[in-house]
Amino acid sequence: MVVCALLGAMFALLGAKLAGLSDSAWSLEPLVYLALGFGAGALGFLVLAGALPIIRGISETQRPPLAFIGALLIAFLTGVIGYPIAKYDAKVNMKKSMAQSAASNQRYEHFYSILRKDPEVSLRESWYRATDEKRQAYRMSIQNQDVDYSPSTLGRLYELDDQMTVQLLRHPSFDTSLLESEFHRILKRSIRGSDCDRMQAIMRNPNAKDEWFAEVASSGILEKDIFLCSDSLRRLINSRQSNQPNKSLLPTGSNSTNSNPKPPSRPAAE
Repeated sequence: MVVCALLGAMFALLGAKLAGLSDSAWSLEPLVYLALGFGAGALGFLVLAGALPIIRGISETQRPPLAFIGALLIAFLTGVIGYPIAKYDAKVNMKKSMAQSAASNQRYEHFYSILRKDPEVSLRESWYRATDEKRQAYRMSIQNQDVDYSPSTLGRLYELDDQMTVQLLRHPSFDTSLLESEFHRILKRSIRGSDCDRMQAIMRNPNAKDEWFAEVASSGILEKDIFLCSDSLRRLINSRQSNQPNKSLLPTGSNSTNSNPKPPSRPAAE
């Protein structure tokens, strides 16, 4: 039976190739037909070996070779018939997936157009909690910054949607008073090693004040060498300073924006 199963695997692969299976080096399809042929060969042999004794006129010595040949034929047909069926099914699924994707894109564009006309709908109808294209349109509108949200709406969304806080803090229409209060609160957390992504978002906001950069530079966070934080903040300060060469954003004598900082420390092993 083992020999029949192994040969069945080869026969199934041969049948699939005759039906059109390519010899792609990176394809897993040959392994699928090898597995199917192995199972078809083994199971076919067992079934035929048990069924042939019922048929009259077949001697006991003829049964094993007939079961063997029949099992190989079953394995071969598994590849010959199975490949076109699988290929057809893949085409049907691809067409269905493309149709679903096109319909989803249409719904997304429709909801995005609604946001452009009425930004408050994202808050009024809780689009930030949606699980369909409404939430996708809302998230992308915040990220793209091409919808005219009011500062109060963005501030309320900041309180309600904890998954979009970074994008909201970077938005140019974000409430400036809330931005300033969040800067002071998050700077304290960043010094302790958390919320650095939100700290960077605030500093990337076009309404960020020059003194905030100076406060970050003099806070000691740049010397703490916090992984993926200190160097990022240092680059933001350097970038801000380079855009204002005649105005120093740093305390006198500060070397916090050293152009050759040491590399960030590696994260602790888990």
